[in-house]
Amino acid sequence: MERKQKNSLFNYIYSLMDARGKFLFFSMLFITSLSSIIISISPLILAKITDLLSGSLSNFSYEYLVLLACLYMFCVISNKASVFLFMILQSSLRINMQKKMSLKYLRELYNENITNLSKNNAGYTTQSLNQASNDIYILVRNVSQNILSPVIQLISTIVVVLSTKDWFSAGVFFLYILVFVIFNTRLTGSLASLRKHSMDITLNSYSLLSDTVDNMIAAKKNNALRLISERYEDALTQENNAQKKYWLLSSKVLLLNSLLAVILFGSVFIYNILGVLNGVVSIGHFIMITSYIILLSTPVENIGALLSEIRQSMSSLAGFIQRHAENKATSPSIPFLNMERKLNLSIRELSFSYSDDKKILNSVSLDLFTGKMYSLTGPSGSGKSTLVKIISGYYKNYFGDIYLNDISLRNISDEDLNDAIYYLTQDDYIFMDTLRFNLRLANYDASENEMFKVLKLANLSVVNNEPVSLDTHLINRGNNYSGGQKQRISLARLFLRKPAIIIIDEATSALDYINESEILSSIRTHFPDALIINISHRINLLECSDCVYVLNEGNIVASGHFRDLMVSNEYISGLASVTE
Repeated sequence: MERKQKNSLFNYIYSLMDARGKFLFFSMLFITSLSSIIISISPLILAKITDLLSGSLSNFSYEYLVLLACLYMFCVISNKASVFLFMILQSSLRINMQKKMSLKYLRELYNENITNLSKNNAGYTTQSLNQASNDIYILVRNVSQNILSPVIQLISTIVVVLSTKDWFSAGVFFLYILVFVIFNTRLTGSLASLRKHSMDITLNSYSLLSDTVDNMIAAKKNNALRLISERYEDALTQENNAQKKYWLLSSKVLLLNSLLAVILFGSVFIYNILGVLNGVVSIGHFIMITSYIILLSTPVENIGALLSEIRQSMSSLAGFIQRHAENKATSPSIPFLNMERKLNLSIRELSFSYSDDKKILNSVSLDLFTGKMYSLTGPSGSGKSTLVKIISGYYKNYFGDIYLNDISLRNISDEDLNDAIYYLTQDDYIFMDTLRFNLRLANYDASENEMFKVLKLANLSVVNNEPVSLDTHLINRGNNYSGGQKQRISLARLFLRKPAIIIIDEATSALDYINESEILSSIRTHFPDALIINISHRINLLECSDCVYVLNEGNIVASGHFRDLMVSNEYISGLASVTE
């Protein structure tokens, strides 16, 4: 990973810490450093106590023995207390950072291009957040404790052993560090790569599971349990195989680290035993060296796996940050200031394709004016919905240009465009929350009176023969309401907004003709100056339009008033004959 990318990564993590988070993090570093130094001194104190008790030291005194005993107990108690305190600080920091990151992620999702938002399902998106949050926790925990503590203990051990003039033991400890670093530097890259691959496959498994749950009704209708089970089982098998490869290599690394520790620490152990037998090493010194071996062996052996975990987390988190940086919707250089309530729409030579194979729109040009209602109709796949999605800012990669009062759409921010244009679809989005929340989505400051007023305008003042309640809780996708009732919620949101352009993409398709006509009349009365673009095949809506445009294969093949098109256009006359 490049230095610039590492700096960006650490800056991102640091940005997630508020003043309290930074205090918690640096407190963790301080406690880890202090406790590591204290615990590294305890074997030296134990050695002194042993030598006093065995008579190896001539200047024996009870006062000195009691002092050493108290110091040793202080080291033990301090270590236990630091573990407890560190756990509290670590938990508090994780909660603090997780909240900050979740809110940051929500804002980043909000600022993404709409086309990017639709690429991945909820399972993939939420698991990405969980994985990124876990990566940050791994980095913070390992850096502040699991790596820092053994490193400080190793350095302290070498310093203490050098102070006793045991050059051989100090040299072996230093050699251990050197060989360990070289060995693990070469292997952690492979480990990190395997771990990242495993995590990516796990992410895809969550995405597939979410997709399966979302489409479970379709599976049940087709008795397709075998098919969806096989698909999910294949994903789990891939996940299992990827994890096996990672844990196999991880076990090998741990085994090799253990062998390295056994060989080098074992040589120190044997050297000091021989020293005791030959009378050149005291019992206390032997106990000190043995204590250091016990103290360091397990934490240091695990550093290899921890380093690979850190590298994988850094790589994964860097990818997460980069993806959202790339997908972020860029604000235009010219803000659309002083949004006007009356907007004319001009489309010039507009072309669009999802791929290079076929154009969905082919050099479309239109002039639409404020206060008028226009209808788009035509066969399925003719480009109607694509056209209004481009106007609404869903798609950015079009050719040609679109102007709102002579200002190019490319120079208008998404926020300003959302204020200017309200896009109603036949299956609008419903949150798993109260009706009140779903209405406040359109106007954060809407009062209860305003909400009841717009519900009346949308013909939703009564539900199941009872007055509608703003505290009614809507389940997933609003499925405790009928299709028509959900469309009325979308219409009620419209009445809480003040758009200059209203796009209705078959948003009243679930309503009967009478309700549909009444609501359309309410829209035109409530927004007399709005430019209305309606996509529909219903004759009653085409009849009340100021102009009807007929699209076919991405081209406008006819336009005019409905009565004239009844005579001149085969598609319109066909609609009329079917209705009759």
